Amino acid sequence: MKSITNFLLALLFITTVFTACEKDDSDPKLPPKAEPTAISKFIWEGLKTYYLWVNDVPALNLTKDSDEWDKALNAHNTDYEALFNSFLYLKNTQGEEVDRWSWIVDDYVKQEKAFSGISKSSGFEFRLAKYSNSDGVYGYVTYILPNSPASETELKRGHIFVSVNGTDLKISNYRELLFTKDSYTLGLADYTSEGIAANDKKVSITAIEGYEENPILLTKTLDNGKVGYMVYNSFIGTNKFNLALNDSIAKLKEAGVTEMVLDLRYNGGGSLYTDQLLCSMLTGSHTGELLFESKYNELLSNYYIKEYGKNALKDFFVDKIKDNKGNTLAPINSLNLKRLFVLTSESSASASEQLINGLKPYIDVVLIGTTTSGKYTSSITVYDYIDNKGTKNPNHTWAMQPIVGKVANSDGDSDFGNGFTPNYTRSEWDYLGSIKPLGDAQEPLLAAALGIVAGDDVPKTLQAKTKASREELKELFNSKDIKPFSKELIDDNRNRRILNLKDILD
Repeated sequence: MKSITNFLLALLFITTVFTACEKDDSDPKLPPKAEPTAISKFIWEGLKTYYLWVNDVPALNLTKDSDEWDKALNAHNTDYEALFNSFLYLKNTQGEEVDRWSWIVDDYVKQEKAFSGISKSSGFEFRLAKYSNSDGVYGYVTYILPNSPASETELKRGHIFVSVNGTDLKISNYRELLFTKDSYTLGLADYTSEGIAANDKKVSITAIEGYEENPILLTKTLDNGKVGYMVYNSFIGTNKFNLALNDSIAKLKEAGVTEMVLDLRYNGGGSLYTDQLLCSMLTGSHTGELLFESKYNELLSNYYIKEYGKNALKDFFVDKIKDNKGNTLAPINSLNLKRLFVLTSESSASASEQLINGLKPYIDVVLIGTTTSGKYTSSITVYDYIDNKGTKNPNHTWAMQPIVGKVANSDGDSDFGNGFTPNYTRSEWDYLGSIKPLGDAQEPLLAAALGIVAGDDVPKTLQAKTKASREELKELFNSKDIKPFSKELIDDNRNRRILNLKDILD
């Protein structure tokens, strides 16, 4: 009896010790479990739902509310940009860059204005390059926006500049000098037989808030009205600019153009819907035929097809412009082209490239310029909706623009990561110091198109005009790269449909 009693006492002691050693989550001395913030959850849920490469990111496949999930969402505290980037498929297993386009903003109100063409602007765009064997930098003006601060100065397309506020541009300072001030003075330069040389000319410019940029910079006819020419600088998908685009096409049609030169060398992309409209305006004889087909991750593809039918991922040539509620705004004016000349550069990206890709199966697309960007993916704006009526979370203004899909043409081609190679190579850098105005019949890219129309034996490439005394140039920076449509294809055909992330995931 005594031995049994001793055994029971020993067992009670061991049980008490183990119980005392067990982790007690309710112990007030232990730190409470950190709950991920609403913004962290929004980022994870948004990418989990929409991201094209969701299966390649382990963190996006964690079990929701698990300890690992909590840890991943809390890893960067309130540095939400860092958190967002940690969930991206930046490189594949071979170390090759994959996603270099997804981004996030903390103020979608400001971004929405920019997507509508409204932003703070000084009114000119430019490209920068290094001096040979030096850390010095110079730039040249690609174009001037009408009714802008720059348009009220003597600054012109082709002007070269080498300093800002009296300080020479260098690799180490060009971003600070050009992008941190609203007012500055450019120091101009000449191109000489010895290279770039500063002159005594100065141009002072002050940026203004709320400037609305018309994406149609110039429309005109050449060759006695036979050839239409349009400088189109972004696919801004507002009703206003879609109708303006239609009106511009109508004027070209009334002029009787039979050939068209579309200048997309400064067009970084934008709305897929506007892309669809412009393709329809340029052709006109393929209404109802397949133009684009979007490819998403499995979750999103299944959702769209289930909710909206078997053609939910397809976009066709159309004959009407509609608003986001499906109301007809105007019939489409079309040129019924059999051939289109597209002027390109490294800045021709995304929606610009999709236009080329979409039209290739239907008409002859002749490219003149340099190889395009190679942006073959599409994105949408993801908001933190709290219902399916479009009500945004009132507690924050974060939104993201993740890559959600690839857009194929009617032949199924969707991958052009190396860009489109031009049929006729022309580079503006070759003409530094003597760059012609846009729309000038002697401007080399436009001149090549006009020569082909005339039946001339236009050379595939031209001898460099200004490169003889310097090394091959590589663009350092393009001001278009900081524009809202820089290398962007916004899938607004699907983005118009309000989606509550939690409804899809649950």
